[in-house]
Amino acid sequence: MFEQEGHIQIDFGIDTPFLQEQVKLTAEAEAKVRANVQKLVEFTGAVEKNSGASARLLWSESEENLAQKLIARLQKVQ
Repeated sequence: MFEQEGHIQIDFGIDTPFLQEQVKLTAEAEAKVRANVQKLVEFTGAVEKNSGASARLLWSESEENLAQKLIARLQKVQ
C-alpha cells in the first residue's frame, strides 16, 4: 500500500479556502494566498528533508493537479 500512497499522508482539508479562489484579489487577499502557498511549500520541504523521503506529491480532493492550481492562482496574484 505505501508503495502507491507513500509513508506519510497529511490532509489539509479542501483547497478552496486555502487558495482563496472565491475571494476578489485585493492586496490583503493576495498576501494571504502568497503566505498560504509559502507555508505549504516550506512545510512539505521540511517533512521531505527530515523524513528522508525521496519525493513528495501534492494532491487535491477535486482530483485536479494541486501544483498546477497553485501556479495558476499565484499567476493571478502577480
